[in-house]
Amino acid sequence: MKSKVGRRKLLPCLFSLILITLSACKPEPKPMDVMALAAEQRLQGAYSAAESMYTQHLSEVGDPAPALALADLYIEWSRPELGFAALDTALERGISSNEVITRQLALLLLDRQWQPAAESAEKSLRGAPDN
Repeated sequence: MKSKVGRRKLLPCLFSLILITLSACKPEPKPMDVMALAAEQRLQGAYSAAESMYTQHLSEVGDPAPALALADLYIEWSRPELGFAALDTALERGISSNEVITRQLALLLLDRQWQPAAESAEKSLRGAPDN
């Protein structure tokens, strides 16, 4: 009789140990999972959480996608200075200027840089963003 009571007391401890072991085996999120989770946070208006996820991912990969996502976030968040920095990072990582031009225009407008915005728009309409 005594051994059955002892086993019952051990069951919760054993169950907890199994859960802890299984949680330690959980795989790290894949890069696209992180981007999707950050995008979901952004859509919910949790800009700080999204920023943190994009920034962390940016430091782990050489891909320009997190930098572009950060630029989009900063456009929505009305933070042009940070958006320009994110675009610079995307360009450093090899993104084409065609991918950047509309975001740059949006940031210039947010920052009330009317003349550079007009020049950027004209350049874009001419189809020569690299010139």
